[in-house]
Amino acid sequence: MRVTRSVISGSFALKIVDRQATFLPNDLDIYVPSPAYDTMLSYLTTTEDYVRFAHGDHQSQLIRHGRRIDIIRSVDHSPTTPIPFFWSTLVMNFVMADSICCAYPLLTLNGYALAHVKRMCDPSVGGRGRIPCLEKYTDRGYILSPITQPEWNNGHESLQRPCVQSWVCPRRDRFFGDQGCLLINLACSDNDIPLTHRGHLTYPPTPPFGSTNMWRIGGPACGEDCVGDTQAEVLSTVLVVRSMAGNVHFID
Repeated sequence: MRVTRSVISGSFALKIVDRQATFLPNDLDIYVPSPAYDTMLSYLTTTEDYVRFAHGDHQSQLIRHGRRIDIIRSVDHSPTTPIPFFWSTLVMNFVMADSICCAYPLLTLNGYALAHVKRMCDPSVGGRGRIPCLEKYTDRGYILSPITQPEWNNGHESLQRPCVQSWVCPRRDRFFGDQGCLLINLACSDNDIPLTHRGHLTYPPTPPFGSTNMWRIGGPACGEDCVGDTQAEVLSTVLVVRSMAGNVHFID
């Protein structure tokens, strides 16, 4: 995963992020940068002895001893580009070789999630009619809603914040590694190579410096300062860098 700069997402990543979760993931979803797709497939089939039983230019399914892996090819050099298109904030998490990112920890770790019906049903925003996902995660104990609830707009100080300042506001522009994310660095040894030197796709320290994705989650107004619906949109894939003065800059 480190060599290909791939990430694990889906229910497996949620299980790692939410330590209170009791469900067992059915499979493993690996999101791979577009140029590394064939490399990942070759490694799993030749070195790890997985058998390919479904294959396409953008997604392949592998199996070994009854355990399934889905390999999903990103549209660009960032493996996380598909994640902002997911049907819910609940699954907007990913695990890298050396770090973990949860995009909406104030919701996810409290068992809440925004569910975007349009994203599930409208092919123009990547939806494929995934209504069964609602039932699956509701049965797993999560509370899903198509609209941000007032009690979800709490800051770290447990004080309700105006919607425009909330990390769960549908109008807020976000990126993986901003202060609304939970980032866990798994490289805890002084002998580890600094993550910021391992390639252009690196996340810790906070905020991440490297290739990442910006998005606006969109959806119905939350009932605070927002008025009307907001279009769901993945804004761009950007390069995040830090200047000598410590300031963060975005480069398209």
